[in-house]
Amino acid sequence: MIENILAIETGSQACSVAIITPVQHYTRLVKTQKEHTQLLLPMVRDLLAQASLSLTDLHAIAVGRGPGSFTGVRIAISAAQGLAYGLSLPVYPVSTLEALCMSAFKEELPAKTVVVPALDARMQEIYAAAYILEDNRYAPVLEEQLIAPQFLLNKLEAHSLIALGSGWDVYFNEIVAGTTKQIKLKEGCCPEALHIGFIAQKQIQSGIKGLAAKSVLPVYLRDNVAQKPLNIK
Repeated sequence: MIENILAIETGSQACSVAIITPVQHYTRLVKTQKEHTQLLLPMVRDLLAQASLSLTDLHAIAVGRGPGSFTGVRIAISAAQGLAYGLSLPVYPVSTLEALCMSAFKEELPAKTVVVPALDARMQEIYAAAYILEDNRYAPVLEEQLIAPQFLLNKLEAHSLIALGSGWDVYFNEIVAGTTKQIKLKEGCCPEALHIGFIAQKQIQSGIKGLAAKSVLPVYLRDNVAQKPLNIK
């Protein structure tokens, strides 16, 4: 039985770790530009100590598999693979955009609310998707994609949207130029490992099986760089 889940997310400006147990969850998040590699494993160690757990008490690894920062996504995937391989644990890759979307659901939202998470992809592009809230769950209405900011709203039929993520923070004016849609911007939101873990927990409860470490692929969206698995023997 899968009970204790370690979740990792480093695909954005946040280095984030969480542990979810049947009775409690623990989380740690540090906003940083370039220190994800140095911070990640010490954060895992410290959080395990806080939860009074050891690595051998874990039952699964959940990881933000992108899209996001090329380096950040690779750091998360590599760490998840290394831990899962050494401990013989299943891995649950989770969309970083889906996890970001959950930041809007900390509050009560009207049914049919459309949430549009977007991350800055540099080079005048964003990683974006859209989800609709239905029966206390969210379903994708726009698949994750790499897109120029000014074209995002052309792909969405909903008139009222909740927007969040660094893509909106950086390119808000470009995205909304000329639109008549009602946009509620939630500034400063970033993907969190805790949400990665919650999504994985729901997958587990639904009977979805995790992947072997060597089968976990990062999702970059740009230039098809995610076609080959990382080299884990």
